[in-house]
Amino acid sequence: MAENLPNNNAIQSLQQGLEAFNEWLNVRSTLACHRQIVTLSVNAKHIFDCLQVLDKHYNQILYVGNSEFESLDNIASKIEPKQYKKMLGQQVDALIFDARMGINLNALIATIGLINHSGICLLILPESDEGNSANTSAISLSFGYQKPESWFNKKLLNVLNEQVLASISQDNWRFPPSLIIDMSENVLTEEINPSTEQQKVITFFSNNIHKKNTLIVMGARGRGKSTLLGFLHAPATEANKHVYICAPSKTHAKQFYSSCGVSDNYLQKTTSFVAPEDLNDIEEKDAVLFIDEMASIAPNFLKNVITQNMPIVMTGTNIGYEGSAKGFVQRLLPSMLSEPTSYVFTLNTPFRWYKEDPLESFTNTLLANDFECTDQKLINTTKEGHHFYLLDKSILINESNIYEQVFGLLNLSHYQTHPNDIVRMLDSPDHQIFVCADTDTNNILAVACIIVEGISDDKVLAENISKGKRRVQGQMTPQTLSYYTFSPQYCDYQYYRISRITVSTEARRQGIGSQLLLTIKSYALLNGVSFLSTSFGFTSELFTFWQQNKFTLAKIGQRVDSASGTRSIMMLASVRDTSSYPKQLLNMRLLMDIKFLRVIKPHISETLEELEKHIPNTNNNDLALYAKQICLLYLDSNMNFKQLAFAIFYYATSLSSEPSNLIDLQNDTPALLTLCLALIQKNLSKKHKIALESKLKIVLKQQINKLNDR
Repeated sequence: MAENLPNNNAIQSLQQGLEAFNEWLNVRSTLACHRQIVTLSVNAKHIFDCLQVLDKHYNQILYVGNSEFESLDNIASKIEPKQYKKMLGQQVDALIFDARMGINLNALIATIGLINHSGICLLILPESDEGNSANTSAISLSFGYQKPESWFNKKLLNVLNEQVLASISQDNWRFPPSLIIDMSENVLTEEINPSTEQQKVITFFSNNIHKKNTLIVMGARGRGKSTLLGFLHAPATEANKHVYICAPSKTHAKQFYSSCGVSDNYLQKTTSFVAPEDLNDIEEKDAVLFIDEMASIAPNFLKNVITQNMPIVMTGTNIGYEGSAKGFVQRLLPSMLSEPTSYVFTLNTPFRWYKEDPLESFTNTLLANDFECTDQKLINTTKEGHHFYLLDKSILINESNIYEQVFGLLNLSHYQTHPNDIVRMLDSPDHQIFVCADTDTNNILAVACIIVEGISDDKVLAENISKGKRRVQGQMTPQTLSYYTFSPQYCDYQYYRISRITVSTEARRQGIGSQLLLTIKSYALLNGVSFLSTSFGFTSELFTFWQQNKFTLAKIGQRVDSASGTRSIMMLASVRDTSSYPKQLLNMRLLMDIKFLRVIKPHISETLEELEKHIPNTNNNDLALYAKQICLLYLDSNMNFKQLAFAIFYYATSLSSEPSNLIDLQNDTPALLTLCLALIQKNLSKKHKIALESKLKIVLKQQINKLNDR
């Protein structure tokens, strides 16, 4: 339609803008410049014209987006935003990030870190005027919610406007003078030579090559951590050590291999790649182990790796927005530092770009990476000096200081935080942020993020959720508890799920966290909410905190949290009279789980013993009846054994005094408990598993019928 086409003046202006863009890039090619962002917001028909200009000036270009266009000579890779992890550890000269369908902030932050010095990030924005329309938020919303106006996009535009920004739009363009580097004060180390900080690590490693030391090298993106491992290859092989390099994939280890400075033939003889899941299989004693991108490996798993009898060097970021880096820093690093053979080195100086890099400043501002906790002397320790309230999200956008404090505090305190979490907390209408501020200074002392949860009165949906036939987006508490107990009743209630809560280190031990929970509870009561819920990796300290705030155990997770190495649990606290709430079902499921986990996870018996103390006693007959009901559900539905194994196991053990459970029922059919234990084992072939489960169903059905006849 004619009204959607740019007018002639706009076309002429765009052509002039492209010419200016080309000239600007020509000038940059002759100078040492900072990396910079160029925003592009033009008609879809003219985007390719802009990409052609960029293609003339850079050799290695990465495109991140979902659009299709003609191939260009120097675009080395095209990936969708969700594929960004496959590029970690690599380097590019320029990045094209297509954000017209919304910004995946995880992908943007990660791929910006791939750009070398003097490179460009071409950020393609929607052509719409404000860039804040509903369709520009990339997050998935919880069931029952619609996308609102994007607060994050407003914040993004604010941060972009604070940069020395080059931009091209349909009828306007600007190319400010490039940020020229004073080479007398800011010289990049050639990548064939170590920096001063890297050399310290190399010297220490070389002097202690025959000792079983663990070297931990921390640093932000672009500090040359992967390159450093390549530099360490020479002293390792000179000492006749075989080198094992571990990374998320061989592609991630590309920078290590290119930094070794030796032939491919020599690398094949002296070096072996090992996947994270195979680390414990290394048996060669005369070897060294390098682990790159350690944030991609669960801290609990790393704890086992470092016990190996060889020198180990691990590298990773100390910023909590990459993998499980915070899990490592908060959970594993302190215990490692208590060992006399562990040493930590930090790389502070940029290795692949210049100091005071605008792109690094841009990402640090968005992620609040530069936040530092409030000085203890400035904190008012009286109750009257604390103000607790629900934070208006517009304040986060308009007041940079509050934004930095809120997200900086969450970043420092939580071991599983990703850039997209910031987008979600800002843009999801079911996410709310509560804070405690110092009355005198307005400094943020504590932050809690809650998610409003509750499924509508759709009885069919609730029933399907409880049987595992449906799973809607979000709504974690009602769905988890309904499926955990196979009862749809838990979908009838409203919940405030506390997804994050943290108190500034300097303000702890004053009851601020508990008072913040009381504030949230007051809001919940006013809004018809029945329960507060929370989930976390179990530790005695955390469990005690929540228990002191009237939370009770609701669920024990089957899996270990990858970032913390701990087992997840869920807890609930009543907000109002909930006498009709089916709490008894949760207690029975918890007791069955504990009995089951003691058998299949004996290494967590101490944790289970501690949790069992806080579960009310339940009549054994009631437990056996509940287990029987679930067994009948198993026989009458398509739910698989793994989902219901806990109940079948409990039912089998509750009958252990029955002779029929200890002998063959007919022919050579194994007893119920024997079959149940056999199916729990790992590495069963599909054929064997099907055969065992078929026998189990026969035996289970016969056992139930036999007892019914009595």
